[in-house]
Amino acid sequence: MRCLYGHPYEEAPSQEQVSHAAAVVVEHVLSKPVKLRHGFGKQLLKSLLEEPNFLDDQQTAVVAFTKDILPRLDETIHGWLLDNYWAELEKFSDDSSMAIFFRRGTWFSRTMLIEVGIDVFSHDDWHDRSSRFPKILMRVCSIADIFKEIGKRAQDSLVGLIIAEAATRASVLTHLERLSINGALTTRQQERFVEHISEMPSSAIRSAGLSTKTCYGKLIDAMKSHNWYVQNPAIDLIVSNGPDQAAELDENQQVNLGRNLLQAGEGTAGSANEFLEKLSQDGTSWPFHVVRGIAMESFTNEDNQIRFKDRHLGRVLAAIDHLQQELQDQLMAELSASVDAGTPKDWVDRDDFESAVESLNAYAWAAPLVASLEAKSASLSAEEEDA
Repeated sequence: MRCLYGHPYEEAPSQEQVSHAAAVVVEHVLSKPVKLRHGFGKQLLKSLLEEPNFLDDQQTAVVAFTKDILPRLDETIHGWLLDNYWAELEKFSDDSSMAIFFRRGTWFSRTMLIEVGIDVFSHDDWHDRSSRFPKILMRVCSIADIFKEIGKRAQDSLVGLIIAEAATRASVLTHLERLSINGALTTRQQERFVEHISEMPSSAIRSAGLSTKTCYGKLIDAMKSHNWYVQNPAIDLIVSNGPDQAAELDENQQVNLGRNLLQAGEGTAGSANEFLEKLSQDGTSWPFHVVRGIAMESFTNEDNQIRFKDRHLGRVLAAIDHLQQELQDQLMAELSASVDAGTPKDWVDRDDFESAVESLNAYAWAAPLVASLEAKSASLSAEEEDA
């Protein structure tokens, strides 16, 4: 009201009005804490970028520090701070001796963006920065909460950058894998990821550290190749990833995985032979449906066509013998039903049935399958005599 009170024809403010105005100023301006700006920001960046012991090299420590420092920063320097931090991190992104600072920068940046909001930059800004700071942003933005909010153009750019980087550093594909698992990729981005994996040799996929679930289609194709040099690296990847990752596949995929492992073993792929030998010693080490697929492939295919794959039958039966009786009974019932409904795929003579029955007779739990095989053999013999 300075214009009113300053006018020569108006009255001066009362003492009460002056006191009230002063109280308003104190409450809304002077009583607020001072926010730190560029001077402090420069010193903060210097510590983050140059002092290895400034923070413990643990994500929890960096996250806690970031959350503690952010309320003290003026909001107007958020974008400036990130831009300057990323510019410096980008300079030594490929220097392994600076890895501690790069990890710290990734954790700090993610926490800051989640706390202050990804909209600190517009979608156009994010697209621009994906080109300016590709190495750091492909890591910072590899979590779904950030990636989903940066805009499609920036997303597409980062997906392309990660795929290109994978040519020399396959491990960066784990960033896309994480986004894929969390449903953050668009249909087209997912297609680009899958297409790239399909073109990679199994040895490169293994060095990338990708999961069995992510590589499932590629692994099945490799085992179907009838080429030991393609089959063995794929099987080695399945084995090194272990049974826990196989258990992440759905039931049908686990069965198909088991069938193809047995098929590769029938073709004498060395890695499949080793896998089946170890499985024979402990059939419970891998998911039941993988063992189920191996057992089913030994007698019938997916169309209930009977044909015997008996090169590893002894190992297969030994693996089944380790299962709980309930699972043995379930498996025998399914195999019996498949044989009962099945017809020979190719020429299968009585000797083939008798050889399988002889192996099965060593196990009491195999009686239902023995009965089905004997009945089917007798039926086929009768048909031959009638013909």
